[in-house]
Amino acid sequence: MSEYPKNGIKYNPNNIKGRLIAEPPISFHAMIKGQCSIGYLSYIGKNSEIYNTDIGRFCSIANNFISGPTNHPTDRISSHLFSFANHGPFKDCPEYLDWMRKPALESNNQRVTIGNDVWIGRNVTIKRGVNIGDGAIIGAGSVITKDVSEYSIVGGVPGKLIRSRFDEQTIARLKAIKWFNYDLRKSQIPDLDMADIFSTLDTLELLISKNQLQPLNCTRIEISPS
Repeated sequence: MSEYPKNGIKYNPNNIKGRLIAEPPISFHAMIKGQCSIGYLSYIGKNSEIYNTDIGRFCSIANNFISGPTNHPTDRISSHLFSFANHGPFKDCPEYLDWMRKPALESNNQRVTIGNDVWIGRNVTIKRGVNIGDGAIIGAGSVITKDVSEYSIVGGVPGKLIRSRFDEQTIARLKAIKWFNYDLRKSQIPDLDMADIFSTLDTLELLISKNQLQPLNCTRIEISPS
């Protein structure tokens, strides 16, 4: 059995095409483009690509995930890259540079924000500028074009609300404690019942009220193209 990398980050250096801020341990098989971040104990499956995307802690992201694909104009003479000054795969091609024209497409400057404890199924695409709330679940094969609220389950093309994960009172309690900011390892809290959401919340709320829950202190590492 191979050892986990000493820096706590499992990835392919060839996939780093931009800048990544990581909170190890993390595991990702995604192509990184632009300025991205991935939080503590999050992972991304194979054949994925993220662009200008911030991903929170404890996120579970399956294979073939695309975040922030390039937008193309629909109201110009052409939807091609040259019509909005995007190099695409033609960087350093003299003939293509002679085609490139401004203005750029402003929507391509928007970031994607994925909260904490988000579960994203296979073959999901998230449009630029979209925010995914903490605890949300995105069904496999979905195309997400609008913001997704906290602790909701969304699916389809385009993505639509299926239902909330919990009742309003339980969601309010989850939003109040923000458990992903605390150290919940077994060595710190040995008797946490993960199978019972109400028991879990009762325990964590009591520990917080007594100031007995330790913050989760994460190392941050920057990774750039080698």
